Formats: sequence, structure tokens, C-alpha cells
Amino acid sequence: MPKPRMGAFVWPLIGVLAATVPASGHPAHETNAEMVWNARTRSLEVALQLRGTDLEAALRNGGAQVTDLDAGTAVDESIRAYIDGAFTVRSPAGDPVACRYAGKSVKPRRVWLYFDFPLATSEPFG
Repeated sequence: MPKPRMGAFVWPLIGVLAATVPASGHPAHETNAEMVWNARTRSLEVALQLRGTDLEAALRNGGAQVTDLDAGTAVDESIRAYIDGAFTVRSPAGDPVACRYAGKSVKPRRVWLYFDFPLATSEPFG
């Protein structure tokens, strides 16, 4: 009686394992920021779009107890602190500029944060 070849057993086993092991990939994390200069208000206006789960994780890392991004002022204060730590804008003189948080728009998977940096200049990039 001939001896079975190892390949006759290994390749079907690899096929079964490949079919039963769930595929896993790198999770996608996408964040977008748009910034424009508003000459009338003399401020840099920023719209920041990110995943809600990423924002919640960032807020928790900053010590906030986040249960609902739609919550009122408690979560807004945590978001303002997050922005202050994540964005740095300096005046033409080199001084840090505090952000003014304007609000948020919470969608099922994405969150938009709106804020600006007032500058006492007519030409911020000159």
C-alpha cells in the first residue's frame, strides 16, 4: 500500500483554515480638516471631520467620561480641551492663539467640529 503524500493532507487543511479564519485588516481612520481665512472676522475658521469613535477615544484619553457626543456643555468642554491640545495656532508675533469653539454636528459615523482662531491682523500668512 502506497504511503500518502504530505501535500495531499496539508493543502486541503490550508484551504479549510483560510475559509474559516475571518479576514482582518487594518481599520481605517480618516480625519479631514478644512481651514479658511475670514478677512471680515479676522479669524482662521476650521471645520474638522473625524470618526465619532476616534473622537470618543481621544476625549477618554484626555480624562473625559464620554457616553454621548450629543450631550450638552459637558462634552463640549472636553471637545474644546481636545482642540486646544491638538491644534496650535500662533499669531504673526509668535504668540499662541486660543481657539473659539463654535459647535459640532454629530452624524451616525462622523462628527464635524467647528472652531476658529481670532487673529488681530489683516494678513495672517504675510
